[in-house]
Amino acid sequence: MAEIIIPNFSRIIRLRDQNIIYKKETNDEKCLITIGIPTYKRDTLERALISVSKQSFRRFRVIVSDNSGYSIKTLKIIKKVSQNIPSLYLIAQEHNIGAISNLSFLLNCTKTKYFMWLADDDEISNNYLEILFEILEREPKAISAMGSWKKMSNSYQGIIINNSRYSSNLGRIINFIAGSQNDSAFYGLHRTKEIRKTKFEGYFPPNKKTISNCCYLILFDLILKGEIIYTSQCLWISHSYSKKSYHSSSGLTLIGKVKILFRRINVYFLYCYKAFKYNKILLPIVFISSLIGLARDIFKALKNNLDLFTKKII
Repeated sequence: MAEIIIPNFSRIIRLRDQNIIYKKETNDEKCLITIGIPTYKRDTLERALISVSKQSFRRFRVIVSDNSGYSIKTLKIIKKVSQNIPSLYLIAQEHNIGAISNLSFLLNCTKTKYFMWLADDDEISNNYLEILFEILEREPKAISAMGSWKKMSNSYQGIIINNSRYSSNLGRIINFIAGSQNDSAFYGLHRTKEIRKTKFEGYFPPNKKTISNCCYLILFDLILKGEIIYTSQCLWISHSYSKKSYHSSSGLTLIGKVKILFRRINVYFLYCYKAFKYNKILLPIVFISSLIGLARDIFKALKNNLDLFTKKII
């Protein structure tokens, strides 16, 4: 298992100095958006890249960072779809640097005005970049823009999850912590200079080497600074069929579920820590919202895992 290294999102590195396996560059127009795709032995990368190749907005660059090193399979996928992507780089890491460091690496290589991450098993609608780019150009105070989330239950079926827009700072913070949480905006379009200011500090034991839920902490840094604008005019399509969340996690032991609970406590504690550092006046609001959010998580966990808890007691 790769070592978890605390990422430095503010670092800037030169793309041309990396281990570039494949490069397709065009000078027809200056790129305005970078799409960073971390990958590791995933055949679904082709699906993700095909959705990118169909974008109506064409002033973008794709950087794929392969944590499995030089892979003939990955290279074949890149070459297969490259003709329909204006600018494309494949970088092979010399060793597995871990998922969170790979996300950071992709951002570190970015020089464009806007940036987004895309998982190697997800898709975006054909107008995704166009719609989100127009929003951020039109709304200079917005930090990020995000479409609706289509959560696939299998390869063919899914439900669309719309997000509410909160223009006030307090409304955003309270809803994000105590409301109907999701971290879909992590895969939205961000202002590069703003996403560079975010941090994931890591968790306490027993989850010190865990990165799950880190997206919430990165997004929290963003909403402290400005608005994330949501629109229903485009889609982020996620293909996470396995149950990973605390309230619905299946196949885990009781100890495993308790560890996840500690991770959620870590998240809420770090919300308070970030609020304290950013603006001490926000701390009481964030603390109360965190208590509400944690209580909701525990209630859902007990409700959905009642059988497992009962068996352990008996």
